[in-house]
Amino acid sequence: MSLVELKVQAEEIANLMRNWDDVISIAYVPNADSLIAASIFAKTFYSLEKPCVLFSLSQNEDTGHLHKRNENHNSIIIGVSPAEFDFPAAENSFIFVNTEPADTLVNVAEEISYVNLNSSDYGYAGIESSLSAVSTLICLQLNPDLIEVLELALVASHTKNPLSKYVGLTDHLAQKAQTMGLIRIEKRISILGSEIMSIADSFTFSFQPFLPGLTGNELGVREFFARTGVEIEIGERSRKLKDLDREEVTQLNTSLIIHLSTQKGHLEEELVFIRDKTFILREKNDLIVSNTWDYAVSINDAILRNEQPLALAVLIGNRSEYLMELGKLYSNERKSIMISYQFLTDHLDEVVELKNLRYFVGDSKILWYNSMLTAAMALSSGSISSDLLFAVVAPGPDSNVTVGFRASKGLNLPKGLIDLVKNVAMTFDNISRVEGSKLSSQIIIPKEAYQDFLFDLNKRLE
Repeated sequence: MSLVELKVQAEEIANLMRNWDDVISIAYVPNADSLIAASIFAKTFYSLEKPCVLFSLSQNEDTGHLHKRNENHNSIIIGVSPAEFDFPAAENSFIFVNTEPADTLVNVAEEISYVNLNSSDYGYAGIESSLSAVSTLICLQLNPDLIEVLELALVASHTKNPLSKYVGLTDHLAQKAQTMGLIRIEKRISILGSEIMSIADSFTFSFQPFLPGLTGNELGVREFFARTGVEIEIGERSRKLKDLDREEVTQLNTSLIIHLSTQKGHLEEELVFIRDKTFILREKNDLIVSNTWDYAVSINDAILRNEQPLALAVLIGNRSEYLMELGKLYSNERKSIMISYQFLTDHLDEVVELKNLRYFVGDSKILWYNSMLTAAMALSSGSISSDLLFAVVAPGPDSNVTVGFRASKGLNLPKGLIDLVKNVAMTFDNISRVEGSKLSSQIIIPKEAYQDFLFDLNKRLE
């Protein structure tokens, strides 16, 4: 299978959609890639004056029930396998968009009409593809003039890792967008918020990448720049990273590498700070949507805060006050990390110490998705000793808790932290998410089980 064959299948699906006259139902799962893919379809149908409705398929909702509300609508289901879908008994068509291999056979009634476009069948899976990239192929067949959907596909590719390179299908779309003059790719310092935040704030609130000794340490940031000789203010005006000239960028990059190579909370392979950054040329350069890094992170922020309608409004193009609200949300999310860290440092006497790890149980002031970063900040700042693994427990999402782990670079672990956590997680039920790396990890676990998990992990570290 090949890209050519994938495009042929996309064209066949587009031809099917052209014959849809009634309201079209677009369902997405609550993650950034699926939501962006839904917005790509919505923009396309609106441009063709075809009415459509969008809704989210949460894990707790019955997909069949949702479609019975719209049983007279032809439907696009994004990020859900037909094998997992509860088809309603309706005389309509279903288009599924997926990227991951599915071995389960689909068992549906003969009268149900559906097509599943799965990019993995054509050699594009994992980081080689995205739901938004596949949706873009279809939508460019529907409306070849709506080339701005290419930009959204590139934004989607950065929602999992804002600083990643384009590969596979997304790389093909990036080259197409460059050829059409939609984007510009430049080498820049890879710190988020550089277009809209001051240099001091960009570093103080940076967590992608996390900067030990600098993230969460405003005084440390100012001392660091005093040593580099790079001015962060000119008179009373705060500078942004985008204001630096080439010599200053080189100087800053060298200083960052020297500083972070001495910090215990940093991985050597992360010491790369000059990366390709994609600018969307039709957007003003001081907006959160002016580059794919910050645009992607802002969409993730909106989903974490249950502000999906806000994200959809901006993605589809209904800007006005919505874009301003998304920018505020982005800034507030960076600052919420400081609130989480400050809460921990104000309650250090509540840190529990076991033989091989320490942990802290926070309240709602520590947002669940900040637990791993809060643990990292505590270690790198010296608030928590780096001689043991450290974990932060935070309430959420829903009735669960999230446990974020961080280890210092010098800690002698029997294997990578993510592998250790995964091994323990295999012995527990209802752990919905495990993610991380060699030095950090995060799990979502039922509230009543987190202590047993920590005690089990403590034993395995002996």
